[in-house]
Amino acid sequence: AGALRTADLDFTVLHQAGARDLKRVRLAYQAQRVTAEVVPYIEEMGVAYAHAHFVVTAAGANTLAELALVGVPAMLVPLRSAVDDHQTENALAFARQASVMLVLEAEAEAEAEWRIDELCSEISTLLTDTGKWLAAAESLRNCAKPHAVEDFLGECGKVFGEHNRIFIR
Repeated sequence: AGALRTADLDFTVLHQAGARDLKRVRLAYQAQRVTAEVVPYIEEMGVAYAHAHFVVTAAGANTLAELALVGVPAMLVPLRSAVDDHQTENALAFARQASVMLVLEAEAEAEAEWRIDELCSEISTLLTDTGKWLAAAESLRNCAKPHAVEDFLGECGKVFGEHNRIFIR
């Protein structure tokens, strides 16, 4: 975030860090003189997305579905520690369909490998070029499946019959 300041962008950060990492993350932002609200958990994701112009996130399936629905441009950093490294597969599949930035943890274990200057340049361009931002947002929204549950249940009804009960949790 500190490197983005040098790109002459005025921004604030909302960072969901988990309870264990709150102090460490807050101190890191303070050291870079970046205005950040660091919280253990974001209760109202809809509100957070509504205020966001850019999201940096892992690549869980629910998060990707949310990003597609709200159309907020993003950088995906899938967690390799997720079961069977499924987030990497999610991110790669999503990136083939949507205009998102993708940084694989294996590539980014050392700060130098994060390609900080390149990433900041891409983010800065996206946030200052309305056409590029709108194109990225549209590519995300094109991935949204807002009626997926209804479609799924309709197909189940065809296969299992209308009178069988299906419980979805």
